[in-house]
Parts: sequence; C-alpha cells; structure tokens
Amino acid sequence: MHSGTHEEMVRINPSIKSTCGRGGSTIMKTFFRLSALVRPWFWWMALAALTAFAATGSGIGLLLTAAWLIAKAALQPPLAALQIGIVGVRFFGIARGVLRYFERLIATTPHSKFWQTCASGFTTQLNL
Repeated sequence: MHSGTHEEMVRINPSIKSTCGRGGSTIMKTFFRLSALVRPWFWWMALAALTAFAATGSGIGLLLTAAWLIAKAALQPPLAALQIGIVGVRFFGIARGVLRYFERLIATTPHSKFWQTCASGFTTQLNL
C-alpha cells in the first residue's frame, strides 16, 4: 500500500480522485442530481418503503407465531389452546403475501417513471 499524500496517489492512479479524499464532492453532486430526478415520486417511494416495512414485520410475526405454535403443540394441549396461534400463522402468512404484492405494485410506478425520465433525458442529449 502506498503511504504518500493524496496528490501523489491521484498522480499515480487518477481514478482515486473520484472515490476518496477531496474528490468525494463528485459523488455528492451525482447523488444530489439523482435525488432531484426522484423527487417527483418521493411519496410513491415512501409508500413502497412503508409497505415493505410492514411486509417484513408480517414475516417476523409469522416466524414468531409459528415458533410459538410448534413449541406449544409439542406439549399436546387441547386444540382450543392452539387456536390463537393457528389464526396468527394464517393472518401473518396471508398479510405477508398481500403486502409484498402491494409493495411491488406501488414500487413499479416510480421505478418505471424514473427510468422513462432518464431515457428521455438521454435521448435529448443525443439530439434524437
């Protein structure tokens, strides 16, 4: 590993300039340009993220409820004692699938519009 100054490292390998040290501002400029492109669809993306969070929570609930149900069923109680666990597993299983579906459905809208915007900007730059 080279232990020289930043200027020496950039002189040896110019690609370092954009990834470390004082050249990091180009990364921030790119980040801000991309976030400006996404801004019109912020609420769609936030809703998709919230739905994904809920789907993940349903997956965790399914895992915990199923583990409780298996542990409780090992003791061979009456079926009535297991009803809460059975309903919980059904609820979380269905909720996870439905929430995943809506997450993908919601996320498709800003995703496709973002790429359409990028493609139209690209073709404008090429004067097509």
